[in-house]
Amino acid sequence: MTREELLAYPERKWDEVLRNVTGVWVIPAQKQHESGWGCMSFLATFLNKEKEPVRFGGGCDDVMFEGDKFRMDCDYPSGIIHIWSNKPFAITLDVSSISFIDEEIYRRSTGDIEAVSWLW
Repeated sequence: MTREELLAYPERKWDEVLRNVTGVWVIPAQKQHESGWGCMSFLATFLNKEKEPVRFGGGCDDVMFEGDKFRMDCDYPSGIIHIWSNKPFAITLDVSSISFIDEEIYRRSTGDIEAVSWLW
């Protein structure tokens, strides 16, 4: 995957929580956050393979992980980082910091009773 290919996907609404995500490509946004760190853009892929990947972020300089099943690898030759999990996860709103949260933890913390796909 090239940077241009990843950035060509549609962007989510800033206030949309993404659910049932299985992977995220981390794309350097090539701009500096006011904190001094570099900003990141992201592309999420979903458990439902028919759902089109969606881009988010761009102004984020920090990612927090809640859960213990996250893994990371690096695309060659682009050097773009890919974060993934065998268990679906949720991604919070686009602000300075974004959280990647295990779907079970997210459901419990929000009181969401909707069953997630991997439990069916």
